Amino acid sequence: MQRTRLNFITDVIAFIGFVLLTTTGILMHYLLPPGSGYASTMAGLNRHEWGQLHFWTAIILFGVLTLHLVLHARWIISVVRGRPHQVPSYRLVLGVTGLLALIALSIGLLVSPVKTLETQSSYPHAANSVTYSNLQVSGTMTLLDIEKTNNVPASYLITALNLPDSISREDSLADLKIRYGFKIGDVKKAIKKYHRQK
Repeated sequence: MQRTRLNFITDVIAFIGFVLLTTTGILMHYLLPPGSGYASTMAGLNRHEWGQLHFWTAIILFGVLTLHLVLHARWIISVVRGRPHQVPSYRLVLGVTGLLALIALSIGLLVSPVKTLETQSSYPHAANSVTYSNLQVSGTMTLLDIEKTNNVPASYLITALNLPDSISREDSLADLKIRYGFKIGDVKKAIKKYHRQK
């Protein structure tokens, strides 16, 4: 395949990936906000499925952009080096320093510890995972998940949250929250109260 044609195809795929990545990011942030989980869908996909599409688009875009840089390696090297009669100077130092800083930042983000906050997000639709010592609650969990994870009977939660006995214990908290109007904080309080009573 001609190099010009390969460059063109790479650029087109990169542009499509960029548009798709931006669109799915905006969609998940504004139209299917955190906490909407499995309860809301758009074009037949819920927030988690859109998140998977967003992730794999990012992986493909990363690969395509890497290919783009490889195809333009000679040009990049000549820009960094400068003119042939010039002694490699600040351009080379800046280029290498910038590359090392970018690599260090990327690795730093990937190895950073994940901290779970004890406060619920102020975002009105959020159902974030919140930890109180060993207590785990998130909008994607079901009543059965909470029963297993936090050692509290689902029947106790149903009573504490004033939910009907007939509800499914396999519906997500985000879905139940929308239907019955309680907050994730109410679930955490009920679990803490149950453990204090024991």
